Amino acid sequence: MGRHKRGVGRAERRVPRGDVRGRGAAARPMAGGNRPLLALSMIVRDEEANLRRLLPAIRDGFDEIVVADTGSTDGTVDFLRSIGATVVEIPWLDDFGAARTASLRLARARWVLWLDADDELAREDVDRLRALLESSPEKVAYFLELQNAGSAASPSSSCQQLRVFPNRPGIAFEGRIHEQVALSLARQGVRFLRAPIAVRHRGYIDPAQVRKKFERNLRLLRRERAERPNDPALVYHVAQTLVGLDLYGEAIVVLRALERFPAKDAVVREMIVRGRL
Repeated sequence: MGRHKRGVGRAERRVPRGDVRGRGAAARPMAGGNRPLLALSMIVRDEEANLRRLLPAIRDGFDEIVVADTGSTDGTVDFLRSIGATVVEIPWLDDFGAARTASLRLARARWVLWLDADDELAREDVDRLRALLESSPEKVAYFLELQNAGSAASPSSSCQQLRVFPNRPGIAFEGRIHEQVALSLARQGVRFLRAPIAVRHRGYIDPAQVRKKFERNLRLLRRERAERPNDPALVYHVAQTLVGLDLYGEAIVVLRALERFPAKDAVVREMIVRGRL
């Protein structure tokens, strides 16, 4: 979808329709019985140009590429199939978590790395990740360094984001926006570690596009907050997005709602998301 978010509070539901499967990605020796080692999982829409930049150099580092397309009208789907990706075409339901989970459900590999179309990942880092996963325990997930490329209006930044995790039954991304897989993993007793690998994200370079993303995010956050009014993380993300839109007064009003939540609830959730519990 060419979108991502700053900070950790954003690093996963629905049966997909129109399952269209392509050839598998580059063949590699199986690991862990009959299961391949590593899948690349993505969600996209009209991202042909970005995908042609991202995938050719790293494609052979993955045993499979699984993608949920939410309505592309350019050559995105044809390109993905041409390089052997497995593609499911689904309707866009205003739910990033549902879309990411639809992609995840296609994966057979023991481990999953998720990327956005406007990410960059060095080919040698894919090899380093494979070597790490070959000897990793089954119930461990990894934070990678996310480097957000900036602009004059939006400075560069970096954070740790959960990008690599074991492909276990019942694992799903949660949330319409700022979707998380960490909470699902934590419920299964998966531990969180850091890997010395960086993903560079290019989604904050164009100020006009950044504003459009904030406007979209605010719409989805308000919809989700109406569905889950007792989630303090949503209050925080609404306020953070209002700041991004220069609506500081509204952000302060929203933040005051945090006073009614038990501090422990918010802290525990955030520590799980950040991999500290």
